[in-house]
Amino acid sequence: MNLNVNENPMRRGLFLAALIVGCAVSGGVPSVEACPLCKAANEADQNGEPNTKPMAYMYSILFMLAMPATLLGSYGLIFWRTVRAAGPQVELPLEADLLPEAPAASPSA
Repeated sequence: MNLNVNENPMRRGLFLAALIVGCAVSGGVPSVEACPLCKAANEADQNGEPNTKPMAYMYSILFMLAMPATLLGSYGLIFWRTVRAAGPQVELPLEADLLPEAPAASPSA
């Protein structure tokens, strides 16, 4: 399967059409502003010092998002190492062992 867009003119046309449609659709998306509470939380404190609470909140969200991937990755690594260390437990028969034996050829005169 040829995935190179430059060598296949049909794929090039589809790629350009998808690119044009994507640009046309994304051009109509309005900009989004924060809600009043989020805007107030991101502004500076009364003393003019930057507010660190939004950054702490952002890091807590990133930590919560990373936790499932970390746990699943750790369990997967432990499982993979255990299976690899155990090695093959059952010796599978070869295909030649499953075939019936051919009858002995009779000498013809």
